[in-house]
This record gives sequence, C-alpha cells and structure tokens, in this order.
Amino acid sequence: MSTSETSAIDDKKKENETGTTESPNYGSFASQLISYTITIIVLFGVIGSVGLYTCKVAQANVLPTDMDYYPFGEQNPDIETIPININVVKEYGYSGFGGLLGETPKVFSTKIDFDTSNILKDYDNGLIGLMNKWKYEPKKANFFGLYIRDVIFNIIATNNSIIDKIYNLFNENMSESVILLLYPIFFFVFSILMVFVNMALTFFYQIKCVGDFFLNKNVKGNKVEWTEPFTYLQPFRLICLGVYAFFLFFLMVFLLPLFFILPYTIFSPLTISAKIQNTNESYNFMNFIKDVFLYKSQLFMILLTYGLFTTSLKTLGSNALIGCIIGVLVVFFSFHLYNQYIPSNDANVTPGLVSTKPAKSNGKGFMSGGKYKKTKTNKNK
Repeated sequence: MSTSETSAIDDKKKENETGTTESPNYGSFASQLISYTITIIVLFGVIGSVGLYTCKVAQANVLPTDMDYYPFGEQNPDIETIPININVVKEYGYSGFGGLLGETPKVFSTKIDFDTSNILKDYDNGLIGLMNKWKYEPKKANFFGLYIRDVIFNIIATNNSIIDKIYNLFNENMSESVILLLYPIFFFVFSILMVFVNMALTFFYQIKCVGDFFLNKNVKGNKVEWTEPFTYLQPFRLICLGVYAFFLFFLMVFLLPLFFILPYTIFSPLTISAKIQNTNESYNFMNFIKDVFLYKSQLFMILLTYGLFTTSLKTLGSNALIGCIIGVLVVFFSFHLYNQYIPSNDANVTPGLVSTKPAKSNGKGFMSGGKYKKTKTNKNK
C-alpha cells in the first residue's frame, strides 16, 4: 500500500472520529449558522406567529362563518367581547429555568380585545364588500356575479368555521411557546389538507348555488331583491350556464382554492386589529411579531444555541464544540443573555391570565355559543 493511500485512510478515520476533517471549515460554519438562524426566524418567529395570532382571533370568534349574518348577510351577529391573553410570561427563578425544579411561577400577560363592529366594517370595506355589490348594488348586481359571490362566500364561511374550531383547540390546550414550535409542521399539513377540502367545497357549492343563474333581479328604490323565477326555461340563462359548466366549472375547482379562497382565508385573520385593554392602544399583527421575539427571546436563544452546537460539531469538530459550550456557559452566567424577559413598568402588562374559552356568539354556524338573537342591520346595500 502506498504512502498516499495510507494517509487518505488515516484522514478518513479522523473524519469519522471527529465528525469533520482535520482542518476546520470556518466558511462553512458561518454560512450554515446564518442559514440555520434565518430558518429559525422564518419558521418559528414568522410562521409560528401567524399561527399564534390566528389562535387569538379564533378565540375572539370574529371570523364570519354564517351566510345569514353580516358581512355575508343582512343580520348583525351578537358576539361577546372578551379579554384575550397575549405575551404570556411565567416568571421563574434561576434565570427562568426554575420550572425545571418544580417552582410555581408568577404569571403576567397583556390583555387585548377585538372590536367586532370595526372588524365587520373592515370586511365590508374590503374584498367581501366589493363582491357584495354583485348582489345588493342596483347597477352592479347580476345573476352571474351573484352566483360567483355565493360560491366564494359559502367556502370562506366554511373555512372560517374550520379555523375557529381547530385553532381554538390549540389556544385552549397549548402554551404560546408550544404553538410557536408546532405550528410550522401543522401549517404544512393543514394547508395541504385544506387544498383538497376546498376543491371539494368548490365542486359542491358550484352545484348547490346553480339556481342563482335563474333568479330574477328586482330593484325597488335603491335596494335589490332577488326572487324565484316563474320558469327555469330561460334560453339565455341556460346558454350561460352551459358555457360556464363546459369551460369553467372544473377549472374553478382548482383555481379558486389555490389562488384565491385558501390564501385569503389563511391570511385574512392577520389583517384584524385589536386594542390593548389597559391602555386602549391599537394592536396589530406587526406589533405581535415584534412582541413574540421579545417575550419569547429565551426560547429563541435556546434554539439558536442548539444550532450553534450542532453546526460547530459538524464543520469545526469536537474541540470547537467544547469551546462553544464553555463560551455559552460564560455568557449564561456573566451576561444573562439567556434570562427570561420580564417586563417592568409596562402599562400594557398585568398580572394573571384570563380564560382561553372562545367568545360566545350567535350567527356563527356550528361555533354558536350564546343566545340566539336576530337583529336587522342598518346598512344600506
């Protein structure tokens, strides 16, 4: 065996023993650590925050889920206004690790509430209000617009009901940190399942709402009324229905969920703003993301430290890993960077927690929890 072959075998043995080659690869270490850090920020800081904020919106029960109620219909939903916990902090001793020793924590949180009337107005001023014109506005109302509106609104209402149910289960049974950690995986699986669910819903509601093609439009004053036809034997309407069925029906089964309804359903809760109870300050999703990085900083430090250890072992070797561990211990005991964030003199933070039960409401499909009280809206369609 030649000397070069022996040297190669020795190098391979060293690589197997240390997890890297004899020469540390600092460039690879830096690039992998940066990549890992960005991944942690995106997965748990951003996507995790999307899930956690949606849980808070679901608890408020403000997502429209019933076609008879505003903003889909003409009746006002009667939704209970409740305080909702965010930025939950459990203060432990021993730099925040006292919980591992069974210590009972002091608990703080910010309480917010969602103004239902403003939220419903925002819906009416947005995309839903735009499509409502196809039913209620005399100059824009038409049978085809009514049909598309009813199909889309029924699917959105069903999606919101599913979100209310599932996300409230998360909110009631998991801590904020656990939701941040689990949500990226859940979001991936949930999104795939909802694509197929929405395709099935699109297929179903396109058939269920087909009667809209034959409704008669009557304008009285500034109000549109839709009435049942005397006969369905209307050549023009039948031709329109045939063209739609042949060219668009199956195309819509794929296009509507993927490029419109599902993205709208998932991200519309993030546009809903709340108010902080103690100070009456406005609070939105961007405020929430910033608070997640602040109040859950200890969690992010632990995740980043894990990445530091695994990356150093992989690219620099076991000796570098030992050095990293020593460095982290020095930082832990000397600079307190791993201490849990505890708010002090913050008017937004108050002691204790409120219930995580969802708000009661009528007009919320299978999520109804309160007394059923029908009232007419004052809006002019």
